[in-house]
This record gives sequence, C-alpha cells and structure tokens, in this order.
Amino acid sequence: MLAVVLLALVVVVRPGLGQQPAAPSAPGHPAVPAPLGTIPQLGTASLDPTRPAVPAAKIRAVKILADWSVIEPQRGQTSWSHLDRLVATAVRERAAPVVVLAHTPRRASIGSGADLTRPDVYSRQPPRDVQDWERFVTAVAERYRGRVSEWQVWPQLGLPQFRGTGSEYVALLRAARGRLLAVDPRARVAMATPSGIDLSFVLRVAQSAPGAFDAVSLTPRGVEPESLLRPLSVLAVRLKPLGKAIWLDWGVDPSRRGDHASGLWARVFGVAQAAGVERVFAEDVGTPVLQAAEVTLRQPFTGYLVRDPDVFALVLGTGTGAVLLAWASVEGR
Repeated sequence: MLAVVLLALVVVVRPGLGQQPAAPSAPGHPAVPAPLGTIPQLGTASLDPTRPAVPAAKIRAVKILADWSVIEPQRGQTSWSHLDRLVATAVRERAAPVVVLAHTPRRASIGSGADLTRPDVYSRQPPRDVQDWERFVTAVAERYRGRVSEWQVWPQLGLPQFRGTGSEYVALLRAARGRLLAVDPRARVAMATPSGIDLSFVLRVAQSAPGAFDAVSLTPRGVEPESLLRPLSVLAVRLKPLGKAIWLDWGVDPSRRGDHASGLWARVFGVAQAAGVERVFAEDVGTPVLQAAEVTLRQPFTGYLVRDPDVFALVLGTGTGAVLLAWASVEGR
C-alpha cells in the first residue's frame, strides 16, 4: 500500500545536486497553482442542487456538456433549458463554465442503416456537413457570449466516445475554434485526446494545426500518477512555447475510493503541479479530493528533493508555508 506524507516544512531546494529528478521541470510554470475543476455532468449526470454545495473557492471551473443531438434533434427546433440551467448554476457559484461541444443529431450524422437506430453510435459519429456543425457552434457561442469563454470539442476521442478519424476530428476542432473566435475573440478552445496520453497524436496535431486549439485536455485512465511525470513534461516542453495549456481530467476507480483516496489525489495534484498542468478536473469532487486540494493546490511547484529511484518527493511553495509531498512507488516501502 502506498503511503503519502504531507509535511509543512522549511526547505531550500538546490537544483542540480544528487540524483536526477523523475522528470524535468516544465518551462513557464504558472505563477499560481493549478486550480481545481470538476466534470460532474458529462454523460448522464447533472449538477444536483440537492447535494451539499462545494465552497466556490474550491471549484474554479466546471465542464458542461452541450449535447447537440439533444439541443437540436431537428434543424431549427432547439431546446436550451437544460444547458441554460447548468451554465447559470456555474456562473452563480463563480466557477468558470467550460462548455463541451459534442454529439451529432441523427439527421446530421454520417451513419447509415443500422447505425441510425442506435443513439450511442450515430451521436458519436462526426457530422456529414461541417457547415451544419458550424451553425450549431455559432448558435451556442452567441447564446452564452459574455458568460462562457472556454470551450472543448468532444469529451474524449477514441471508441466509444468518438467514432471518426483523427482528420475528421481536427476538421471539427478547426471549424469550432474559427466560429467561437468570430463571436468572442477572447475564446479559448481545448482539444480532446484519446484515453491515456497519446503523445504522437497530440504532437502531430500541434505541428499540423497549431491554430486549432489553445489547450489540450488529457484523460489518463488506469495508470499511477507518477507514471505521468515524464510524458506530461515532454508535452509541456513542446506545448508551452506555443502558448498551449495542458488540462488533466482524472477519474478514480471506484475500488480506490476508500481510506487512501486523499493520498491518491495528493499524488495526482502534485504531479500536475510539477508538470505545469494549468487545470485539474475531477469527475467527482468529494471529501478526498478537497482534502488533497487544500494542501497541494495552494502553492506552485518549487522543485524536487534528492531521493531514491522509487521515492518521489515534490516541494510546493517556499519558506515556512512550504509543503513536502512524498511517497514510495514500491509496495511495502
């Protein structure tokens, strides 16, 4: 069982001494720690007013799904009430709404035959006509102008979430960013990625279509947080000079939501800080997430301490308020 230790300490980090760190420090770290976000309403869930409110200061952003297949199943026949409520709730709670544009209506899908009898198939396919997609994006942007300035195109790539090619996705991404900027020049657009960290895909899009996105949203699953240090740092080195941000969507396996969940989230947040991640989104913001965030997201990453190969020791902040986040990746240590 991994043990995570959170200690307040006074420490001076001296780079270059002793063993090499697990990953290089990413250039251009933000002056403030990565804020915590949440994605409670992707899929079938929704913002639930009956649940205890999370203090606004804790949640800085919330992802909200704008499901095209539900909003406009027939051209010109729109239903905005559900999305209106979600955006209004986020604004009221002072959490920046990040609207995720996705899911194709049956009438617009490239599907045919049996595909068109299954909403879980046709809605995940790209539209036949990109101009139809642009009309939808424009309508959403104009409706929420002044309230929403951050967007994402599709929650995640790969089956079963997206049933198209990489090229088809990039076409949707380009078109969406073009329409969003036409409505709001301050708009920022995040690119979805396949599950895990697909470095080749992200870097290929960054090279071929650098003007198509402002942030990369990563969705690693089934990996330990420390295994992300190197790939995240590689992305930071490549993307930060281009002005691209990195977002991290993290979901915890239900079997790991017990007594040690706070320690797991502390590792997630520590790794995100060390790699220069701009924002961390949690699928379910409960007590373990908030406990870990309270300690690890208050201060920016300072550096590594000298350690054994399987021991990770990250320093956040400086002076008397500094925090040491340390854990061993070998069972029994």
